[in-house]
Amino acid sequence: HSTYNARMMYTKQSYLQVGVQYNLPAKRAVTGVKDGTLDLFVYYDYNANGVFDDGDKVADNRTVKINDTNFITDLEGNVKYRKVPYGDYLITLPGQKWFAQDYQVNINTKNTKISIPMQLTGIVRGKIEYELTSKLEYQVTSNLFGFTLIFTNDNGQTFTVKTNDRGEYTAFLPVGNYTFYILEKSMPEHVFAKKYLNKVTVLQEQNIDYEPLILKIKERKVNIKRFGN
Repeated sequence: HSTYNARMMYTKQSYLQVGVQYNLPAKRAVTGVKDGTLDLFVYYDYNANGVFDDGDKVADNRTVKINDTNFITDLEGNVKYRKVPYGDYLITLPGQKWFAQDYQVNINTKNTKISIPMQLTGIVRGKIEYELTSKLEYQVTSNLFGFTLIFTNDNGQTFTVKTNDRGEYTAFLPVGNYTFYILEKSMPEHVFAKKYLNKVTVLQEQNIDYEPLILKIKERKVNIKRFGN
């Protein structure tokens, strides 16, 4: 900070200097921790068969998250993570148009290779509703939050979706044919689905509004005693 004061002139100036200091680490100490290389190959699986074959393309410039660290695939769809300490790692690929399941990997060898298919997705939306038919039905909570839906496609992949507080659900799913149902243990006691198994075909980048899933409530058994003369 400086000032200048004369008979005909007065100035006042401030100087700020900002920088970053980074201390380089000391020479790496020798430890007993083992490490290896995690080698990932990411591709667009157009026929959704889980195999890199004719018609599929490498997924270059895609973000891959390994635990809390982000990587970008190269032009060949590869990510090579070297000197990874042995242990458990979670691999995720963000995005909605193209879907890839999460991978839980245990690194315990010098080289671990994983191929990750990304599949086109569509959206299935719907809701669940109660059907009330009798005054003799059990009293159950009207809360529709947290009902669990299980979707299974022709390749045996399963996906789990939960309802919001209005009983609505939104499922981002790879293209294909699905059967789905409401998980019984997620429903209150005395409640069951009117239709157990449902079917839907997910199409590329299309929204499907599925018909409401109806829940029924069991009726209570009432013993009636008759008295005669």
